[in-house]
Amino acid sequence: MSIKTNIAYIVLNLRFLKITKVSNLFKSLFYHVFRKTKTIKFWPIRVSIEATNLCNYCCPECPTGNNTLNRTSGNIDLALYKNIIHQIHKTCLQVQLHFQGEPLLHSELPEMISYAHQYKLITALSTNGSLLSEEYCMKIIEAGLTKINISLDGTSQKSYELYRNGGQFSTVIQGIKNLTRLKIIHKKNFPLVNVQFLVFKHNENEIKDFITLVKKTGANSYTLKPAQLYDYQSKPEQIPEK
Repeated sequence: MSIKTNIAYIVLNLRFLKITKVSNLFKSLFYHVFRKTKTIKFWPIRVSIEATNLCNYCCPECPTGNNTLNRTSGNIDLALYKNIIHQIHKTCLQVQLHFQGEPLLHSELPEMISYAHQYKLITALSTNGSLLSEEYCMKIIEAGLTKINISLDGTSQKSYELYRNGGQFSTVIQGIKNLTRLKIIHKKNFPLVNVQFLVFKHNENEIKDFITLVKKTGANSYTLKPAQLYDYQSKPEQIPEK
């Protein structure tokens, strides 16, 4: 990230801090350093709330994508979500709005982001990037989203779709560009845009091209992450060699 972006992020964190949050943070640090008691005496610093477990992709290693999740599909109720925010906002620093689904499929996600933002909570989510139209990008910018992680596991449609079943490479690229361009036009520092590359054997030779591609989109940063394989012994063809 640029120096300007780093400063903006630090300022945002400071603006969102309260005495109760600082106190809870120190309790958490003290516990993790010393661990003198088995009783946890602090509240969560970061809370993960699954906006939805529905998805428009069928990624083979994802429990949602391969139909092995084994729980009811659906979206979190907005009233329940707001109740959770009321309970955590005094001590929590960040809310993560994804888990086993595509969060942008929740029709009330922008309102959820805005609500958490009003309560001085940093908001973050991870998306496959397939739904980042100009209109939707403006909604999450205006809602106050802090960080967004966009998955892009290839540098062409051919390599991308080997894992992101049902996805269009060009659509994701355009979505990233929509978001970064609109941030510039409206003079917004947030959301910080990170592009994530899951490394498999079939795409590990594309890493350099991926980095070059990300820089052209205007994203703030990128992440290289080893693919999570639930049964790696039976899938040696997917394990990176390097």
